[in-house]
Amino acid sequence: MIEIRSMDDELDFAGIVDHLTSAIEAGKERGATIAVDVTPGRKFMSAIAFQVGFKYEADHIFYFHLNTRRRSKKIYPEIPRLDTETIDFTEVF
Repeated sequence: MIEIRSMDDELDFAGIVDHLTSAIEAGKERGATIAVDVTPGRKFMSAIAFQVGFKYEADHIFYFHLNTRRRSKKIYPEIPRLDTETIDFTEVF
């Protein structure tokens, strides 16, 4: 089940770490494959998610890369798949 939570203070860095850590640990307890997506959000949230993903041994840490050389004003469904790439940092490092 996906649980959506909101934060009162977006600069609650410890709260962000706790949220990610508890989600990873809960998934591991259930024997799930754990994936962290660092693409969305503010830069600091992505940086925290990246670090927590590695520290707590997520199975995958994904980043969605959009080729900006051919960037246009298209919305996501109109972007050719050849202009996108999903990078798994657990395979890179």
